[in-house]
Amino acid sequence: EQHSFGERSATNLALKLDLAPYYFESGHEFNNQHPTPRDRLAAMAGIRPIPLITAEQASRWSELVESFDPDDATTFLLTEKLVSPVAFAMELRDNSMFSEFRPADQVIIDPAVIPAPGDYVAAANGTEPAIFRKYRPRRLDAEGRVVYELSALNDDYPVLSSDVQPLLLIGTMVEQRRFRKGP
Repeated sequence: EQHSFGERSATNLALKLDLAPYYFESGHEFNNQHPTPRDRLAAMAGIRPIPLITAEQASRWSELVESFDPDDATTFLLTEKLVSPVAFAMELRDNSMFSEFRPADQVIIDPAVIPAPGDYVAAANGTEPAIFRKYRPRRLDAEGRVVYELSALNDDYPVLSSDVQPLLLIGTMVEQRRFRKGP
């Protein structure tokens, strides 16, 4: 016998874990309205296009994902990795995660992957653009929610704590891309 988890249960669980409400959702494919032969070939090869979005868009991804309509200016990263339909990519802009991550590195973030201790995550910090940090669960609060820290690898940046400021996990990094700097 098979049981469905249900959208409401998934949303409630995500909120209880202090995750974005859409964290466990799936089924929102980024379909191109007019697939090209190259798109069809990529799909047959198991390659999936992942939209490269800004940190501002990433911080509001739960609002944007259902209505996201890529245009001709949208850049996509291609991956063979199995990722959820709500996965996205973002480019790192600061040196908060130096030396493991550098400005201009691109990371693929999957909102459907629950972070484990030590994973790297994208998170919303109020109305600021999304940040990229190391996830460190610390304890459970009185309501049973995970209290966690988001730490930068660069000591010049502060450690953020979910019990001190409003943080919302957007997703977990599943892939990193680094390109050689030009001359």
